[in-house]
Amino acid sequence: TKLLPNQKDESMWSKVTVYTNNAKGYKLTVSDTDDDTSLTSGSYIIPANTNISEGISAWAFKGGKFADYTAMSPISSALTIASSTTKAAADGDMTEIHYGVSTSADQATGTYTDTIVYTVTGEDIPTGPKTMQNFSCLDLKNIGDKTTLVDSRDGKSYTVARLADNNC
Repeated sequence: TKLLPNQKDESMWSKVTVYTNNAKGYKLTVSDTDDDTSLTSGSYIIPANTNISEGISAWAFKGGKFADYTAMSPISSALTIASSTTKAAADGDMTEIHYGVSTSADQATGTYTDTIVYTVTGEDIPTGPKTMQNFSCLDLKNIGDKTTLVDSRDGKSYTVARLADNNC
């Protein structure tokens, strides 16, 4: 899309389809590939910003869990745009993402780019012990690991830790 100064465009979009047989589901995230979330053309920028309006230089996305424009996140804090606690449908779970960009009156002309990444991670919902009666010290992998358990006899919560002697 070619924009002139003082314009906006909301016609760009992507479709991301997740295919997984992980019974515990998945999480789909998006982020920039680094900590600079601006679109750049040489030394000129269009910052990530939610205000997509003629006269304001900004770019953002919406879709998935985000109904309104959202500024792109840096790689250090990816945003979850879709998730499921069950496996994906046989034909995949599709998420449509729309991008908006706008320019100010004095925005320099150029080809502005940035790179974003979509990441799908299988969910690993903890299925560990919830009561002291079905707990094994082997469930705590490392010395110092802790968990809070409920004693089903009295209903009270207790914190249990793996000790240096590998006992709890």
